[in-house]
Amino acid sequence: MFPQDGTDFKQLVQRADIAMYVVKKNHTVFASYDPRLDEHSLLKLTLLSELRRAVADNELVMHYQPAVDLLGGAVLGVEALVRWQHPVEGLLPPNEFIPLAEGSGFIHELTTHVLNLSLDQAARWAVAGTPLVVSVNISARCLLDSTLPDTVRRALSRTGVPADLLLLEITESAIMADPVRAGEVIHRLHDLGVHLSIHDFGTGYTSMSYLRDLPVDELKIDQSFVKRMLHDAKDAVIVRTSIDPCPTPRPACRRRRRRRRRDLASPPSLGL
Repeated sequence: MFPQDGTDFKQLVQRADIAMYVVKKNHTVFASYDPRLDEHSLLKLTLLSELRRAVADNELVMHYQPAVDLLGGAVLGVEALVRWQHPVEGLLPPNEFIPLAEGSGFIHELTTHVLNLSLDQAARWAVAGTPLVVSVNISARCLLDSTLPDTVRRALSRTGVPADLLLLEITESAIMADPVRAGEVIHRLHDLGVHLSIHDFGTGYTSMSYLRDLPVDELKIDQSFVKRMLHDAKDAVIVRTSIDPCPTPRPACRRRRRRRRRDLASPPSLGL
């Protein structure tokens, strides 16, 4: 409220945004900007308001991590990783701002922005004669949003990127938070023709019988199992049993893991 909460438009909007975040975080009806917030919380709340501006000002940049076939060495696609080129703080990793976006509900707008940036790049690669599958992470809140398939459809239509060049990555925990709603959204995404991946597999409680009924193209076993499998028999068993029942009626089904260089020599018997 002018003038006690700010003396110019930018300051008033920023502090109103902070108050709105407090409302959403505490599930209250209203809140006023309170300068007595501790410095740490105020910094995060301020960062959130700046994140909204960052999307509008194109301060988010995409890095692309290749996914490589361990047998032939071919690049299968890339994973889109978002970073924030903050004008003061420098390049910020996602753990500095994604949780803020998830907690405030801004994650929907942020995901749409990242999806558009990723598909823009996929379109450029395709035009250059090097079409690559681009994978984009989808948060739990977005997966449970019934409008997500429409958002994806519009992004594909705008860029002209074929649906089979997009891979959406979701977590086990996101699915199990609301299996019915998540299943509905997943099936609608599948109907669009996009590929679907469950990453960090093994850290949640997804049953194989439930997984069998989902149109999932890929499992990415969590690295906490993979990185020790050459030295820990228990982890090797977990990886092996995760691979064996993988639903593979679709030829495109793959099992990928984040791998360290020394893990590339995994035993062929594991099927890696």
